[in-house]
Amino acid sequence: MHSTRNLLLLLPLFCSLFFSGCAGSRKQEDEVDAFLRSSAAYYIKKGSDAIEAGRYLEAVPHFRQAIALTPFDPVAHNDLGVAFYHLGQLDSALVYYQAAIRLRPDYIRAISNLSKTYADLGDKNYALAAAERIIELAPSATAGYLLQAEIYDKHEQYDEAIQATLTALAIDSTQQDLRNNLGVLYFHSGRLDLAIDCYQQVIDMDSTYAVAYFNLGNVLARKCLLEEAQHQYRRALHFRPEMTSAANNHGLVHLFQGRLEEAGSDFYRALASDSTAPAALYNLSIVQMRLDSLERALASIDRAIAHKPAVANFYLQEGSVLQRLGREEEALIAMQKAVALDSTLSAGYNSLGNLIVSEHPDLATEAYEKAAANYDEYMQRRYGRSTRIMEKGYFDLMATCKDRWQIRTDHAMIYNNLGNSYLRLGSYEQAGKAFTRAQELQPDLWEPAENLAVVLLAQNREKEARAWLAAGRLNRARAALLADSLDAAENMLSEAGQLQPGLQGSHEVLARLYERRGETAKAESTLRNGVRLFPADAGVHQAYGRFLSRQGRFSEAREQLLKAVALDPKRDEVHYQLSTIYRTLGETQKADEEVARSHHVLGEGYEEAGFFDRAMEEYQLAAAADPARMEYVASQGIIHLKKGLYGDAERLFRAVLEKEEKNPRALYGMGVLQGERKQHEQAVAWLQSAIAVHPDNGQFHQALAVNYYFLGRLDSARAEALAAQKLGVTLHENFLKAIDLPTPLH
Repeated sequence: MHSTRNLLLLLPLFCSLFFSGCAGSRKQEDEVDAFLRSSAAYYIKKGSDAIEAGRYLEAVPHFRQAIALTPFDPVAHNDLGVAFYHLGQLDSALVYYQAAIRLRPDYIRAISNLSKTYADLGDKNYALAAAERIIELAPSATAGYLLQAEIYDKHEQYDEAIQATLTALAIDSTQQDLRNNLGVLYFHSGRLDLAIDCYQQVIDMDSTYAVAYFNLGNVLARKCLLEEAQHQYRRALHFRPEMTSAANNHGLVHLFQGRLEEAGSDFYRALASDSTAPAALYNLSIVQMRLDSLERALASIDRAIAHKPAVANFYLQEGSVLQRLGREEEALIAMQKAVALDSTLSAGYNSLGNLIVSEHPDLATEAYEKAAANYDEYMQRRYGRSTRIMEKGYFDLMATCKDRWQIRTDHAMIYNNLGNSYLRLGSYEQAGKAFTRAQELQPDLWEPAENLAVVLLAQNREKEARAWLAAGRLNRARAALLADSLDAAENMLSEAGQLQPGLQGSHEVLARLYERRGETAKAESTLRNGVRLFPADAGVHQAYGRFLSRQGRFSEAREQLLKAVALDPKRDEVHYQLSTIYRTLGETQKADEEVARSHHVLGEGYEEAGFFDRAMEEYQLAAAADPARMEYVASQGIIHLKKGLYGDAERLFRAVLEKEEKNPRALYGMGVLQGERKQHEQAVAWLQSAIAVHPDNGQFHQALAVNYYFLGRLDSARAEALAAQKLGVTLHENFLKAIDLPTPLH
């Protein structure tokens, strides 16, 4: 009874100290407030609440006050570091994390924060050292290994990142997040099938795991399996309806397919979940521009820029919209900002040139030259760029699904634009070179051919001009046939014939016209005349072989197709047609060899366009069809090399060289690999061996020039760079300046 009375007496005092709702005087409340304000825990709680609410600036003085009250509290120092980290003041964050660790050397949370901050600053070695310290403190936990994986992934050291994640999985195989992260690493490194396996395992463990469905959709989109990708995005949205990224990427597939209304609906759904999502705003702007809602498109892209102001493509899109609105000065500023943010943005330089070419042809010429010089690097980097930003939902999601013909056309049109700008400046020789390069890249275009005719007329070379004008009309006829405009095709053929009777290539097009009209005898007669008049034209032999094959005359067809492939081995469709004929004739081994060649040529086209996954698939199919050809294995090694998978690349190159010690592609690959590893002397030796076998490969000379530069052997670097240029390789302006060679404008 006595104890109960004492307890009852204590309760009012307790209330007066800690609860403002209890009875008590104003003086008592002030005393309580003063007591709380003398407590470090009070300020840590206030600071933590501010961080939780995203009010990082407000959190700073709270944590400072906590440190003033208890200067030896590691938690307060760590939390102040967290506030500075979120404010972007990373150096200050490091100071307080380090202070926390000095106060408590085994404080894993602070060590983890320290590691992440070093990683953000690009100090990989310090970041890894901190992660290794966590592993020392907690070897049976996954945290340190996951930090290692994150750091290696950020630096594109995928093998190391994957190994760290596998170690974490060995510690705890039940964590779905770990397996999902492993899938992401496989995806980043281009090992798409392994990524699919990981995501499927996660889904098998938890069928409601929305992120795994989303990631699986991204891999399928990367493989251009678009309907399957959308199915996975819908499954992700079923389990997490507010998942902005899934709604956005579902819309990207619609956008790629040209289904603008459906794409717009998806982007609006994404924005309903997150009104500030920059990717959805950017993509919505593209839809609105294509639907001619230009003011709305401008508003959307401006909102995207406001939320994420350092994305080059955002400014390129803004510039495109402003140009459509007739606000050219503002468009110019936007496009200049785009290329300032990303100097490899070939499309940005091309758009910039288009904008200013009328008023400032000299500046436009410079922009087009940069677009041309950067194009190869832009396409090669596109693989890594699209992998990284795909999860964020930008339009590069389907970058690797673009048609190869269109890629070559885009490249050629940059040179066509460059040629036009040279024409405006009166630089006819330079213009002629640019138009010729455009024709080499895409022989089916009519614009460069007809522009080249203009240059030749200005140089009083009338006969050559008529020939190129005729070639332009012939290409117009080809385009008309593709559009099923037979009359237009006939008219263009007639004009071409008047300009240059018996024009090379005209027989092939005329025969196709006759076939489309059902005049088979005329088609065959035309093709026979074509191969008689132009025995060195691969195109007419291919057309005749295809015609004969459709007639069931396989032996004759084979003869024509073999002539075509001897004249031009890079025609993948000819190899495929030959394989079909060989199989029909019962010559299985030859059929397999031609199938392999067809896949390899296709792979080279995809590789040139930066479509590394599709290139790898073609090279693997080539090797499976003809295992004896080491060239197909070496090509796989080059793809691994371009993906940054150096261990896999070296393994394949050495396997090739064990069987063919003078395989030029494997020798080149080893040289580039050693250069990437900063072993430049070794790189030079490998590349010299490659050039000894294949001296006419411009890429080999370019790679050797780069390695000579890093060794300080500038004379040798210049000699190899000049050799590369003579063989048709366009060198980057910055590299030319570094080795003191003239850039294209000088």
